[in-house]
Amino acid sequence: MSHRGGKNKRKHKNGFVPRVRELKECEPEQEYGIVTKLLGNCRVECYCSDDTHRVCHIRGSMQKRIWIRAGDVVLVSLRDFDNSKGDIIHQYTSSEAEHLRQSKKFDPVALQNKAMSSVNINHVLEHGLTDQSVVQNDNESRIEIDFSTI
Repeated sequence: MSHRGGKNKRKHKNGFVPRVRELKECEPEQEYGIVTKLLGNCRVECYCSDDTHRVCHIRGSMQKRIWIRAGDVVLVSLRDFDNSKGDIIHQYTSSEAEHLRQSKKFDPVALQNKAMSSVNINHVLEHGLTDQSVVQNDNESRIEIDFSTI
């Protein structure tokens, strides 16, 4: 059974070429960031490339058109009156983030590792080691912490 109609059929009829958008780079008063937590009400928590956590607001033109998830690479516009807040003005696709990494302007993988380790450390400091279980092997013992409540 084949599909004959619909939007996708018309889209590919005359040789569909996907739209390539221009790579938006960081300017002064802007930082690259990784989304660490969705807070609701069009707000997210981002870990920025200057090693600070910021509560960022999703720009109005992006609210119903672009869906942002935890782990996405974004461009954050800083506020001149409050350094702990910012506005998300652009979301990068995975290929754009890879292009930024190759051009050595920004390394999203290293920043994501830093962000996750700082989130884990903050969780341990806030909640203590109550969610821990000690695992003992033959020659080593390690502490495993359940971060599922993050």
